Amino acid sequence: MKQLKVTLSAIFAIIICFSCIYFVGCKSDTIKMYNTNTGKIEKLKLEDYVAGVCTAEMGESFAVSAIEAQSVIARSYALWFKNNSKSKYPGADISNDITEAQAYTSEVPQKVKDACKRTKGKVLKYNNNIVLPYYCANCGGNSSLATDVFINNTSDYLSSVETFETSENSKNYTWTASLLKSEILFAMQKLGKNLSNVNTFKVGKVDDAGRALTFVIGGITVNANQFRLNIGSTIVKSCKISDIQILTDKINISGVGYGHGVGFSQWGANVMANNNKTYDQILNHFFPKCKLVEA
Repeated sequence: MKQLKVTLSAIFAIIICFSCIYFVGCKSDTIKMYNTNTGKIEKLKLEDYVAGVCTAEMGESFAVSAIEAQSVIARSYALWFKNNSKSKYPGADISNDITEAQAYTSEVPQKVKDACKRTKGKVLKYNNNIVLPYYCANCGGNSSLATDVFINNTSDYLSSVETFETSENSKNYTWTASLLKSEILFAMQKLGKNLSNVNTFKVGKVDDAGRALTFVIGGITVNANQFRLNIGSTIVKSCKISDIQILTDKINISGVGYGHGVGFSQWGANVMANNNKTYDQILNHFFPKCKLVEA
């Protein structure tokens, strides 16, 4: 009987031990990332992945507190994606394919490593859930609501705020694109819109941040951000349009900002960091409805 008691005690100890391991493991301290450069899935420590994302998406030239803020963004994004979405690469939690998720590099400078360590485990939550923290390079002075910019989006935790970029304190603030009318016709076809010619191109609905929500092309209205993605997001860099010129065979478009203009602005964060704002102050500005907490 005494031996049986010892055996049962040992079994309970093992069960408790494995339970602890299980619950600790639930904190998602690793992530399986499909690397488009190698064609393989890499199992990474979450914090190593976060540092790699911050390097690829922002880099060490940015101010320290901007990188710290970006690390919380990258971590929240990864955990949200892992728990709420599905990678198009079978067996992976996420990828470094920027059409799906975040960029990544394994070569991380010490400045970025140190910044990420200082925010280890911190995420953004709304109603006790980790949020998808939209971000882009440059909002052109003001951010927009996800519910306005994206089709069928219900993300009510995001706000429209001032983002502080100018042509003097940020890169990618102004841009000009020259689009062949044939390119525009092809982009419209991808959106399911058939046109015979592009005789008109104008901004339709505009939000309070000055960002075009729709374009009216040849009399047909389309979602502005969807058109931007189809024509090429590195060509038409934003939907904050300042000028449109219609020529014989092409259309010249000028604008400000780089990206969809929703959520966190990397250059806006850098401006705030250079004005002695801490990473939590930066995040509170861009995501005033969210809480900065442990994952």
